[in-house]
Amino acid sequence: MNKQSNKKFNDLIKYIEDNLCEEISYKKMSQILGVNEYTMHRIFLFVTNYTLADYIRKRRLSLQLRAALVAFFEAEGEE
Repeated sequence: MNKQSNKKFNDLIKYIEDNLCEEISYKKMSQILGVNEYTMHRIFLFVTNYTLADYIRKRRLSLQLRAALVAFFEAEGEE
């Protein structure tokens, strides 16, 4: 990946991370990369070895797990 492509891909990841608790727009993501949605999916899979849907799902689950663990350990500390 060249520097410009790398920056665009990092911007895409930042968009996803910033919007994990919101609705994520594939159209917006394809605009960030400057390609159509099909090509965006193919690029993402090639670079990360995850589909976009899998990546977003796993990131959301990891955030939920982290929140649950924090709540659990805070409750344990109060006892």
